[in-house]
Amino acid sequence: MASISGFCGYRYNPEVIDNFDDVLAPPYDVISPEQRDELYEKSINNVVRVILTKGQGDEKYKNASQTFNNWIKDKVLLRDQEPSIYVYHQVFKEAGKTLTRKGFIAAVKLEDFSNEQIYAHEKTFSEPKADRLKLITASKANLSPIFSVYSDPNLEIETELEKALSEAPLFKSIDKDGVENYLWKVSEGKLLSSIADKFKQKKLLIADGHHRYETALNYRNIRRNGSADKSGNEPYESVMMFLSSAEQQGLIVKPTYRLVGGLKEGHIKDLLNKIENEFVSEKLEISSGINSIENSEFGLITSELSSLIKIKDLVGKESNNELGVVKLHDFLLDSILEDEAVRVKYTKSLDEVMELLKDKSYQLGFILPPIDAVDILRFAESNRRLPQKTTYFYPKVLSGLVFNLLD
Repeated sequence: MASISGFCGYRYNPEVIDNFDDVLAPPYDVISPEQRDELYEKSINNVVRVILTKGQGDEKYKNASQTFNNWIKDKVLLRDQEPSIYVYHQVFKEAGKTLTRKGFIAAVKLEDFSNEQIYAHEKTFSEPKADRLKLITASKANLSPIFSVYSDPNLEIETELEKALSEAPLFKSIDKDGVENYLWKVSEGKLLSSIADKFKQKKLLIADGHHRYETALNYRNIRRNGSADKSGNEPYESVMMFLSSAEQQGLIVKPTYRLVGGLKEGHIKDLLNKIENEFVSEKLEISSGINSIENSEFGLITSELSSLIKIKDLVGKESNNELGVVKLHDFLLDSILEDEAVRVKYTKSLDEVMELLKDKSYQLGFILPPIDAVDILRFAESNRRLPQKTTYFYPKVLSGLVFNLLD
């Protein structure tokens, strides 16, 4: 079961912040150095100053903590007096349609993955976790929400929360991609208890924030070891999460394409021969071929840009149950990347794939279909993890909506 609860969040003080566009930011791991500079210039109170602080060595974590504590001291941030959950909607355009992704931010009890209550679907790396551990240790706070998904086929939780949103949102903010962000505070005790009861039968899939979740586990363990008197309900036993239903129309999971370069000409010929002789595949016109790739398939385009090869499976091992990205890595890509001379680029832009193939910057482009969030949840429940940079949940959950103090 997932154990969720309201918490007394810290939020930007609307009497200090005139425009919330100036203080919110994307997650730290998608902010480029140039964008960080832009966010720094927007406001002395922009959240980037605590989630991706400038500076060298460990001094930057100390500076982040000092900035965060100064915001509290100077009433740039105010703490809500009653435990609350924070309903968060993002309105955006996708494929010509206006969609709304709905969810809410709550405190979620941390669970070891071995308990099979909260699932990861991507691999993590030690360096980002070490970085985030230094930050959470210095700040003693969750500075941005982890994004997780749950299954709710009838959208019961979403419907229940919708009825509570009679008042205007706390703020509206439009990000650089034109996504409209709205936040509400919900504090009614019976409603919070009802939502918490419904989650007792649910499991969670981490959509975005794997490194931060594993860091929260490490931080919890450190705090446990440093305290002899523990109730099990300490703030560090939970982590701040944005929770969103997998079945809603507004939950979009975009694929991340792969570009490969640095291959010798003979290697490419051998690869194409292998695909022709060992795989169930077909050559298609590029545009229509891309649109025809199904969940369990993947495509290949060479720098010749003559056609797309749609690859279904190894000959004699046809299966519609395995995701295309898993087949791509298991059958082809992982072995290609063993060559240290090979370069790989991940991109969410199909236009960029075509441009970099056309100008010969890369030799191969691997095309993947969109993935359904429900399928990712099922995959994770089998205790496997998808290859790096498989999913791109769009739009990104912003940082700076609310903060959760862990002391």
